[in-house]
Amino acid sequence: MVVAEAHVWDAYVAVHREAIPFQKKTFPHFTDLCLIYAKDRATGVNAQTVDDVFEEIQQEEANQQESINEEIDLESREEGTSHTQSRCKEKNIESSSKRKRQKINDDDAVTSECILNVAMMLGNDIKKASKILGATEHVIQEKVAKLDKFLSEVEGLSTREWTLASIKLPDHPRQMLVFFSLPPARRLELLKIFLESYN
Repeated sequence: MVVAEAHVWDAYVAVHREAIPFQKKTFPHFTDLCLIYAKDRATGVNAQTVDDVFEEIQQEEANQQESINEEIDLESREEGTSHTQSRCKEKNIESSSKRKRQKINDDDAVTSECILNVAMMLGNDIKKASKILGATEHVIQEKVAKLDKFLSEVEGLSTREWTLASIKLPDHPRQMLVFFSLPPARRLELLKIFLESYN
């Protein structure tokens, strides 16, 4: 939706009547597209700003209008009828509409291609993350299967502590992995601290 103070909007609409319907029309996914295109700017010798492109388009339109006017003058001299002028004006409108449609189609193709590329990259990242998470889950399941055996080897662990650790450690995979990584002499101390913290 166009956001501007009332006097600014009124002044703009006075010059650009075709903009009236856009005052209350929203632009879907504007913020998402800003994230995609926000800082993408061409640099270097052939880079063009919006003003450069606008100026170039205006120049092309002026050149086309000039050549159409020359064509009208030439045909007017040859035929001497107003019928020719109206035909050339129709040509001008038709040509301009085709050019605008072509530009819109080109922009749509570029935007679609960019969105497709982003979607493909996100899809690949999700696949990689899924594989990593799946592998991590597999490692945790293997450790849970071995947990009871390793707990039985911890000297000084009471039956109650053993049972509590068997129940609680699988719910805390990080602490369980730390338990397995420690040398046997330090496991009892870790289990006692763990059981106190999660009791």
